[in-house]
Amino acid sequence: MLLIGPLALLLVAAAAGMLSVKPLRDIIKSAVSGLKGKHTVQSAATTTSPITVVAQTPFGTPLPLMVHRTLAPEQMNTGRVIIVGDVHGCNRELRQLLAHVKFEKGVDNLILAGDLVNKGADSLGVLQTAREFGAISVRGNHDDKSLAAYLGWKSSGKCKKKRSWVKGMGSADVEALSTLPFSVTLPAYNITVVHAGLIPGVALQQQQLQTLYTIRNLVEQGGGEDGKGKGLVAAAPIGSSSSSSAPEDVAGNRWSALEEASKGGDPWSTHWTGPGHVFFGHDAKRRLQQRRCATGLDTGCVYGGRLTAAVLPPLEVLLLSEAFRLAVAGQGDVTLEVLQAQLEFVAGAEVLEPEADGAEDE
Repeated sequence: MLLIGPLALLLVAAAAGMLSVKPLRDIIKSAVSGLKGKHTVQSAATTTSPITVVAQTPFGTPLPLMVHRTLAPEQMNTGRVIIVGDVHGCNRELRQLLAHVKFEKGVDNLILAGDLVNKGADSLGVLQTAREFGAISVRGNHDDKSLAAYLGWKSSGKCKKKRSWVKGMGSADVEALSTLPFSVTLPAYNITVVHAGLIPGVALQQQQLQTLYTIRNLVEQGGGEDGKGKGLVAAAPIGSSSSSSAPEDVAGNRWSALEEASKGGDPWSTHWTGPGHVFFGHDAKRRLQQRRCATGLDTGCVYGGRLTAAVLPPLEVLLLSEAFRLAVAGQGDVTLEVLQAQLEFVAGAEVLEPEADGAEDE
């Protein structure tokens, strides 16, 4: 069941025509102003004190009530876990992939690694398919940009051509995007799904939100193409803006996050040794990435590549494996082999957008 915060409700109301367009942005600005320093968010799995946050995402959309979502076994279906990489509006390929893996509604679990929308031909169809199959998704940068575009259009009547599809969103679509968390964790599997990645050695709740959906590379702090850390995002508590926090905000952190891989550094996943296994997307240029403790599933479907899924057996099957039980208990690495994961894919039917160089993820 999706949880909706008060700011998200404003977006849903606007989509349903219950709120006039003109004052929408002013109302949300006022609400955000009133919440700053007061709004709290707590992961569903944690029993620690709530974290005080600024109630906006890096793209200025309302922060979801559940920033980090945790799914216990009793909150999941009893079948397989199927994690799909960046869909980017490729609804035909998404449905083909689900048919290919013989997805069973009400039995299997579908998790999407973000960037459901934009670039492809049928973003609205993807949102509909996600609802139809009961998908759970993390928030990608394009999902958040689309929500921002919708909010801007409702407020000003202006919308860029490449995001004009947002004008067709209904209340269910707005609700879906506005409630997307930045991570989904399955403790019973010891896996986490994020859109882009994580900085090693920094706790999930201390990761910058911008890092979670834009990181591609890591550099030593003070590194980068000019030796001054240009274009870097330091680790910082949830709610801090990407420009306001210094690297030393997290004690002992040696890394800074870099979105543009061409500026230097290494793929963040090459340095990830746990805890757990991370499934991610966002990095289509590198296509499938298979690291010991991280798997990148963005294989560039919208660029004419593939749409890829990692298929994990039901938990009851994995629990028969001693290697899995030990890894989940922290006594070994959670690898694809330990997870008994199978990688499945379907080919992109056509090139829907040319693959650009550099900071192409606009």
